[in-house]
Amino acid sequence: AEKFLQQTAIKSGLKITLFKNIPLGAGLGGGSSDAAFTLAALQEIFGNPLAADKLEHLAASIGADVPFFLHGQPAMVTGVGEKIELLDDWEKLTHLTLLLVKPNFSISTVQVYKAYRNLELTKSTGNDNKSQLRLLRSINDYCLYGNDLETVCLPKYPELVEIKDKLTQGGALKALMSGSGSAVFGIFDSQETARRQLAQFTATDKQYWTKIVKIAGASSSGKTQGFGPCIAGSSPAAPAI
Repeated sequence: AEKFLQQTAIKSGLKITLFKNIPLGAGLGGGSSDAAFTLAALQEIFGNPLAADKLEHLAASIGADVPFFLHGQPAMVTGVGEKIELLDDWEKLTHLTLLLVKPNFSISTVQVYKAYRNLELTKSTGNDNKSQLRLLRSINDYCLYGNDLETVCLPKYPELVEIKDKLTQGGALKALMSGSGSAVFGIFDSQETARRQLAQFTATDKQYWTKIVKIAGASSSGKTQGFGPCIAGSSPAAPAI
């Protein structure tokens, strides 16, 4: 919020209340999405003072994956996070249900990337990946992909392997660690199957954070429905920059 006000030269006080639903250290982009939607909300409240490219540049200055969350749909992200190519035909997957499972520990993103620094995370050409992603038409295509960061985390945290196995044995089409962990997600073709598997994680002595979510449909970039009660401010709109 402070960077937004500085960039737009808006003189206004703000009162922001954040209701945190995504756990820390889960690899779910909770902090980055909070930052992105705060920027989007301020952009709407103050009359869109920033051009779209300026807003994305500001988002990138806050965090590498913050610009991605401004779009609200799957995308191919390259560079350090600033190059975003929205994927086509992904709406065909909106019938799917995801079950998120986080064990009772968090993983440091910084430490995971440090451990992975000797592997070729950012040295691939990217062209083949982009071509393949454009051709995705079904969940079977998406299931061909994986998460390279698992090579660092799974040997160190065997409980993540247990969660993945439990999800696939319970009917998940695919189970992967989310981002740098520690959350794992399973992709299900029905909400009923996902709910049955959810019960397997809640009926245990181990403590898990769990959540069933749907793949959201497309939304207009930069819209912030529902933010009004949470972010309040008043000021004449600054000119577009």
